[in-house]
Amino acid sequence: TLARWTDRDLGMVPPSVFIPIAEERGIIGPLSQLVLRKATEAARNWPKDLFLSFNLSPSQLVDQNTGLHILAILDRTGFDPRRLEIEITETGLMTDPASAEKIVEDLRR
Repeated sequence: TLARWTDRDLGMVPPSVFIPIAEERGIIGPLSQLVLRKATEAARNWPKDLFLSFNLSPSQLVDQNTGLHILAILDRTGFDPRRLEIEITETGLMTDPASAEKIVEDLRR
């Protein structure tokens, strides 16, 4: 899943610009949930052998509810969780290893 932003006045705003702003403003969680919901709604009608990959930002790995939010979106959209690949950077894991481990365990279960 690749988030893209096209602004009427600014044109294309790259993720390298808007993702850090969303993290600074504390809205990366809701933004990611919106993107994941839209992506799973679109992907649930793909052929069953295709997967959806989704990146988590390091700040999301500090939020203990991230895993639960993802699972709720999967449930609400009817997307098969076995077809979702969550991508986590090494930096994200090292920001708060205990929190990241809990989120990964929530998702694994």
